[in-house]
Amino acid sequence: MEAKKNDDGSYTLIYQWKTPKKTETPVVEPVPIPGFAKAPEIDVRLGDIWTDSNFEEISSQWKKGDADVSESTKAEAESVYTATIVVKPKAGVTVKEEYFFNGNPETDQDFIDYKKNDDGTYTLTYRFRTPKQEINQTVVSGGGGGTTIIETPVVTYALRDLGVTLDLTAEKVQKNKNPKAVPKVDGIEGLKFVGWSETD
Repeated sequence: MEAKKNDDGSYTLIYQWKTPKKTETPVVEPVPIPGFAKAPEIDVRLGDIWTDSNFEEISSQWKKGDADVSESTKAEAESVYTATIVVKPKAGVTVKEEYFFNGNPETDQDFIDYKKNDDGTYTLTYRFRTPKQEINQTVVSGGGGGTTIIETPVVTYALRDLGVTLDLTAEKVQKNKNPKAVPKVDGIEGLKFVGWSETD
């Protein structure tokens, strides 16, 4: 405050007011709805199904056909399994109605169901296929008698440190056949996965 006496004997008081800083409301970015599951492996117990930290898991289930196999002791060869999860956004989370499962968008052919439910939850269902059972080929040798066991060739997918996958990275392939369980890959930050190259 400032005060001064005027020539006529009066006084002038000057007071300075400061307005507070404008409070900015933080921008909350909408988030897509994600689901994740560990791809089934032959003779291995079916793995977890989960979501990320923005959502609460309401329920999850593994199915083979119409049967609930969530408590199955192991996955079988040449089978189709579906992983379903129901999620609910946590308080304060703004949802963008885009769905992803293991990083795959809605257009993925194995992303077979995604929807918003009347109670505000979201359901995501993804399909997984297990390959044929690994087998050995037995060949009768020509000259010396007896048999020789020839191991079925193994195709290995080498990611190194350039990407990540939740799928199997090796598969035994019969002669004159193509691999069936080709892994789906997400490139590390800054890289985009475009396909596999063949090496010996």
